[in-house]
Amino acid sequence: MPRLTRIRTAALAELASQLRFTPARAVPRLLRRIEDLAAEIDPARTYPEDWARFRITGFREDAADPAMLVGEALLGDLSALAEHLSSHARLRGGDAGEAELLTLDDLRARWRCSAKTVERARRAGLVGRRIVAHPDGPPEAQRLVFSERAVRGFEARRGERGPPGAAGAPRLTDVEAARARRWARGYRTRTRPPGPSLHRVAARIAMRLGRSTRAIAQLLLRDDAERASRGEAPLFERRARLDARQRRLAFRAWRAGVSVAAIAGRLGRSRATVHRLINERRYDLLRRLGLPLPEGRGAAHVGPNGWAALEAGPPPRGCTAPEFVMLAEADGPPDAELERARARAFQALRRRAGEAVASIDRRAISAERLDAAETDLRSAARLKAILLRAQFGLMLRSIEQHLAERGSAALRDQPGPYAGRLIASAVEAASGAIDRFDPEPSGRAGRLAAPVALAVARALAEPSLAPSPPAGPPARRSAVKTAPAPDPLEQWPRRVAPWQAWLDAPAGLADAAAGLAPDDAALLAARYGWADGRARTCAELGVPPERLARAVRRAVRAARARA
Repeated sequence: MPRLTRIRTAALAELASQLRFTPARAVPRLLRRIEDLAAEIDPARTYPEDWARFRITGFREDAADPAMLVGEALLGDLSALAEHLSSHARLRGGDAGEAELLTLDDLRARWRCSAKTVERARRAGLVGRRIVAHPDGPPEAQRLVFSERAVRGFEARRGERGPPGAAGAPRLTDVEAARARRWARGYRTRTRPPGPSLHRVAARIAMRLGRSTRAIAQLLLRDDAERASRGEAPLFERRARLDARQRRLAFRAWRAGVSVAAIAGRLGRSRATVHRLINERRYDLLRRLGLPLPEGRGAAHVGPNGWAALEAGPPPRGCTAPEFVMLAEADGPPDAELERARARAFQALRRRAGEAVASIDRRAISAERLDAAETDLRSAARLKAILLRAQFGLMLRSIEQHLAERGSAALRDQPGPYAGRLIASAVEAASGAIDRFDPEPSGRAGRLAAPVALAVARALAEPSLAPSPPAGPPARRSAVKTAPAPDPLEQWPRRVAPWQAWLDAPAGLADAAAGLAPDDAALLAARYGWADGRARTCAELGVPPERLARAVRRAVRAARARA
């Protein structure tokens, strides 16, 4: 389903919330009232809030001091209000109360225009509605349509100008062209270099003039060509598109704590452009994960028991192969109810993150939804590490049984590299089993031990894990000192989920944050869940992203100084 248009006028947003549970049979009457209201609104006038509510609902309210609504803003939100009401009512084609409904493609063919032109028409007073996409389809699958009545009324109001930016509309007048040139010079001279791009300036001017962005952009490009022919500097610089390498470097610099302003200065782009590039990279990384989606109502609800299960116990830490054996031998069987609660919360967090990613439109990426999805995945990784740590005892028993069947010595008597390979393979197999383990709410899915034991046994049976033959005499080599290979178990809590590669806090950040100001230290601890394991979004913390970014930069600088 296309993303619902946001209602920017507070009065209409409140009205949409109040009318959300209107019976479906009454919604077509409200839609016709909204279409009638759109035909009477003058963008240059102001209207009292209670009058607009009366024209939509038919109920008069006595307001002592009603708010005044600008006609242009009211006109731009009427279509959004109609879409919200029809979407919540789950209207089908026959329920809409109209003999003929036009789809987006029908309207584009009728006006010979683009989808952007129709979107501008919706902001200029063309009222749309949402209906179920197919007569026999699910109510969640909806599409945008327009009644013939609303389209004819809009065309009559526009007169000879036609839809904003549509093919066949009259050319820009001399007055409009002069205004566009004057506004473009003002936008460029009042902003710091590099300033807004040509497309952004053209879009703002097109909105003010009721024209297409393409027409304004072509006008500004012709003016720049004339300036170049006279030997003058162009108003807009034609900058080359950033390649994939520059985009990756911008994202890596942002993750390392470099400010967006510094990245923008290095790339010669605006901060808004850098923010967009970073959000696109974050969105693409999340999409590649293939996160599961909720299967039914409430499937993505974590619940208080899930958060309590997350907060129970200290965070798992990395270890060496001998430490793994010691920890596993001291472990007892995990609590069944706590295990199921953690597994349910882990799956719910993954589904909720998948739902948030699926609701994002790449053409208008929401930073808030990105932050919500990434925060849920941070908490999910912590839960998965706790679930995996509770299976150390089972993994050790599986490894010992595997070695005994092959007639080999116990794990603690194996060579260090070979023991590390066995443990790392068991941890990886158990991690995959946790991803697939999804207990039902009734708790009849069994225990996690069964899929983990099966996955570990399969992994240990791989030919690549067979004991290596005794090594012969060392070959003569040059005396070159090589650094020992890192132990893969020392960082296992940071490698249980693929998204940790870019979502986890940089190494050493927690220790460095302890030396910062108390406010910054508490902010970072709550953000990454260092205290209780539950990561939090910027909205939950009540701070803007810029405030959090400054705290991260201070911690990164402190970590580098300590290193």
